[in-house]
Amino acid sequence: MEKELEKTIQDIKDLKIQGNTNIAKAAVKALLNYITHTKVHNFEVFKQKIKYYAFALAEARPNEPIAYNAMTYILAHIDECENQQELRVKMIDKIEQFFKYIDESYEVIRTNAMMILKNYSRFITHCHSSLVRDTLIGINKVKKIRVFQSETRPKFQGRITAEKLTQNSVHVIHYVDSFISSIVLDNRYENPEVAIVGSDGITLNGDLVNKIGTYSLALACYEANIPFFVVTQTMKLDPRSKDLEKFLIELRSPDEVWDYTHDNIHIINPAFDLVPAKYITGGYITEKGLIKPEDIKDLI
Repeated sequence: MEKELEKTIQDIKDLKIQGNTNIAKAAVKALLNYITHTKVHNFEVFKQKIKYYAFALAEARPNEPIAYNAMTYILAHIDECENQQELRVKMIDKIEQFFKYIDESYEVIRTNAMMILKNYSRFITHCHSSLVRDTLIGINKVKKIRVFQSETRPKFQGRITAEKLTQNSVHVIHYVDSFISSIVLDNRYENPEVAIVGSDGITLNGDLVNKIGTYSLALACYEANIPFFVVTQTMKLDPRSKDLEKFLIELRSPDEVWDYTHDNIHIINPAFDLVPAKYITGGYITEKGLIKPEDIKDLI
């Protein structure tokens, strides 16, 4: 059973599992499988291993807070459990509540986003978000829209969104991430009316953590006076961001960018941007409605 957990951890690190919610689901399912199928010889050792693997799964991608929050929620009362049966009953109940929240909040957010964004026709998005994808597909069923959509180098994340959108009759204008500012600001091209992106995390003061390149899009939209919206569950609030100076952004392997090495070349390959709250001009569309970045503290 522990080998299966280690494989899930490695799959998350290797980007074989992508998307904040998908990572959280995979992590929780792996933990559930371990809890329900492990033969227990020593209950205290079993509890310690659950804790270890839960947070090893949660920290496999350090800027994916929904997995961290899920594990914190599931393990909240583990030390109160006096035997294996009690532990399994309590933790399975918590896991079921987590999956119920994910499913129900997803539908509410998608519905909220469609209502808020229904009057726009030209959308711009970045990388891949299943919530963004399904929102745009839903709007396109009511009226035909155009979606400007970038892929992120060096892993080409975003092509999944383009493929899924086109499979659902959405017209996509696809380009590389370095073209983001021009497609928004250069009037020689057709420009978008509104930006909609997903979220890998939200800091406690309302900043957005999302795929590298999101900051460039937010800056361009701010300059062009184009509203910038984020669709996300509130469970993506990251309690680890309390001290932003110590809040680290995940750095991926330099080999993803260039497998050339030289003493005078230092390759930086951050996975995410930290977008300041002031640039989230439209706000966060959540299962609790539309929330402005400055109101995140009240939500907490």
